[in-house]
Amino acid sequence: MKNECDIVKDLLPSYVADLLSTNTNQFVKEHLDSCQKCRKLYEGMKKTNCDNEEEEQIEIKHLKKYNRHMFILKVILVILALIIIILPLIIFIKFYINTNVASKAINNVNEYKNASNYLLQITENRIDFERNKEQFYISKYFYKDGQYKTETHFYSPNVTVGNPDTFEYGVINSKEKTEIEENQKLCYNIKSNYIFRRESEFLDLLMIALQPFSEDIGPLINIWVRAGYKLRTDTYNGKKCYVLKTDSKTSYKEIWIDKEKNTLIRTIEEIYNKSYREKTYSIKTDVVTNEDVTLPDLSGYTIKNIENNIPDKDIEIYEQLVI
Repeated sequence: MKNECDIVKDLLPSYVADLLSTNTNQFVKEHLDSCQKCRKLYEGMKKTNCDNEEEEQIEIKHLKKYNRHMFILKVILVILALIIIILPLIIFIKFYINTNVASKAINNVNEYKNASNYLLQITENRIDFERNKEQFYISKYFYKDGQYKTETHFYSPNVTVGNPDTFEYGVINSKEKTEIEENQKLCYNIKSNYIFRRESEFLDLLMIALQPFSEDIGPLINIWVRAGYKLRTDTYNGKKCYVLKTDSKTSYKEIWIDKEKNTLIRTIEEIYNKSYREKTYSIKTDVVTNEDVTLPDLSGYTIKNIENNIPDKDIEIYEQLVI
């Protein structure tokens, strides 16, 4: 039969874990108070149990920390996945909407290219903030059945301009033209070995203003550039407009398109604290008369005949650039 020490040794694990009944627990406690050998064994078991509990707590903390890090990582991965999916979608949607707005204006210009009679007017205001200078240009392009006239009127506040009004008369696809400097009463009959004006060349001025949307510079670049424009609605001269705007820390550009007629009516380019350029556009059909594009009576003008040739190798390039 086991003695009391053997019984207590068997009960110590449960005693340390506080699993005994009240009476049994009291029995073990009284024995430990009176038995140094069993008490020493108990203290060793208790220390081992504490160490195990401490290790368990450390493992639990590490596990919680690991779970927390894994949760954060999952959240980051979900966010990255959403960005990878949503950002391109947002860019494509902006590209589609902006392109759709601009395409209507481009189609409008292409329709005018079929017209045999139109008047295009472009008014330009330039401001040089650094030099405190302001300039205004009014350009008119009359076209009727292959004949044309251009007018350019220039003025600058408080500045005397030598030739503020100039005119050009000619025939499309011709190597001859006439230029008139009204203020000086000078007329230049100019002949060349290259074509001065091509069909629909004046309307290409509208395409240049719409260049970010009218010129194909590659699928990815097209999407990136066109999606970079911010679209809003605004009013100009009583007309409701779509406004396509792109900006940076140093400058901004805007393209204004009439919502009702889908026509380009305004562009703005500004470099902050340096320069500002604004152009307004208007075009009308069936308003140009034969008199508008016919060379006027030049009595009283000094007439000069000029040949303006360039090297043959440069003709094709020059004809593409000149306007």
